[in-house]
Amino acid sequence: MENQYIVKVTAEKFSCFYFKNNTIFMKEIIGGKISSEKVIANDVRSNYTLTLCKNRMVYLFCQSLSGDIIHFKIKNDTWNKNIILKNNGKNSKNILFYCIENGSQMSLIYNIPMVETPNAPNSFDIMKQTFDGKENWSTPEKIDSILSTNDFIFQIYIISPGHGIIFYQKNMGNTENNIGYREFNIDGIGKYNSVYATKYRIIATSFLPAENGIHFILAVKNIFSTRIIYRKKGMSGINDYIVLSETNQVESCEISIIKSNLYAFWKTPMGIFYCISKDNGTSFTKAYKYSKKITGPLKKASYLSFEEMSENKFYVNNLYTNQNDIWDIKILPDICDNFITENNSKNNENNTITSIIQSENNKNTEEIFNKETAMIKEYKNSINMSDKFDTTIEVLNNKINMLNEQLIFKNKQIEQLTASLRRKNEEILLNEKIWRKKYKNAVNSINDKSKVETPVSETNASPKNSTISENNIIPENNIIPENNIILEQTTENDILHDVDNNIPI
Repeated sequence: MENQYIVKVTAEKFSCFYFKNNTIFMKEIIGGKISSEKVIANDVRSNYTLTLCKNRMVYLFCQSLSGDIIHFKIKNDTWNKNIILKNNGKNSKNILFYCIENGSQMSLIYNIPMVETPNAPNSFDIMKQTFDGKENWSTPEKIDSILSTNDFIFQIYIISPGHGIIFYQKNMGNTENNIGYREFNIDGIGKYNSVYATKYRIIATSFLPAENGIHFILAVKNIFSTRIIYRKKGMSGINDYIVLSETNQVESCEISIIKSNLYAFWKTPMGIFYCISKDNGTSFTKAYKYSKKITGPLKKASYLSFEEMSENKFYVNNLYTNQNDIWDIKILPDICDNFITENNSKNNENNTITSIIQSENNKNTEEIFNKETAMIKEYKNSINMSDKFDTTIEVLNNKINMLNEQLIFKNKQIEQLTASLRRKNEEILLNEKIWRKKYKNAVNSINDKSKVETPVSETNASPKNSTISENNIIPENNIIPENNIILEQTTENDILHDVDNNIPI
């Protein structure tokens, strides 16, 4: 679970919450200056949630080492602490609490050990309780049963006051991993919408509810590789999924919208890779590697903002940061101007001068661009070519590039599997020769023993029994007598069967 948060309070002020050594800390950046470290909670677990509430108030729910649920209410550097749930048992699981406000009403959505199987390690029930704004809490209402994997239990995203999305994974009872979501408001919970179902393991996932739909990205590990899969829920329903890339190892994935372009990111031991969609998820470019050098271990931080986000600037749910320095934000500052505003006089002067120069350059550039656009438009009209046709061509080219990239990856896999199969065939032939030799030696040994003449007395001897006839010699191809025991003999089919069952994947 993510235990780092970056909160945009104003254009000049950001708050940062992070966890280390069983303690939750906070730092602020105001006008480009970073404050000293403040301790929020001691002796707590790494699982905690942060929610932005009315009147610029922050609600923080965390869990003590003994399992108690603690609520912090933060406003204007004033902290109020309450223990809202006491753990009286010896053992306790990780519990997440999210707060949803709508006017005077407030709801809590949280997980508890599954009632039917309370000892199942990764199984939980999601519950909801609502406060009426006076004195009463409603009876806990079960939303669904969920399956926790890789520290991911479930996640809440608030779209507007009282309205949000619950994103989680569930097991459908036939070893099928199904990841999806429900929409909710203060009045009720919507139906479960499946995003992706597979019998393979979903090792990483992320989602982004934006203005034009909900975007999902998944890393699914199959037998041979890990697929990066994108899917979108639009106005007409959930679109078909797109395989963005196939690779060997994926540690995390993320999706963001910056300057109206959709970016799909995934982190591997080789670095960060990404695809770009300029048509709202219809098609993507091929995968690119983030070119700047990454220093220090990377970690995702949840991003919250009191100010409404916009797709033509940036619209994000999580950010990649340096684990040792949460302000060292990766990628986003490179593609989004003034992500964190530095408010000091020197920078303002430089920014003013730069803005004037850029304004003049932009003016000249705009005039040239308008002329070129007019010429292109006139040319298109002359040959009856539409913008829609151009868009279709771009979409198809992007898909072709993606498929070619995946084909190259598949061909490499085929080469590796072919080489592995060749080695196994050579091993089978060698084993077959060894066993044939052993079999022949065993038969020869039995024949030699059968040729030894049994001594008899002359009085009892008869001409017929005095010599061993040819009929008494066991031919090499005859069945071996039971009194000549070979403990175990493996046939050729058995060898092939054993080899097939031990081919490494």
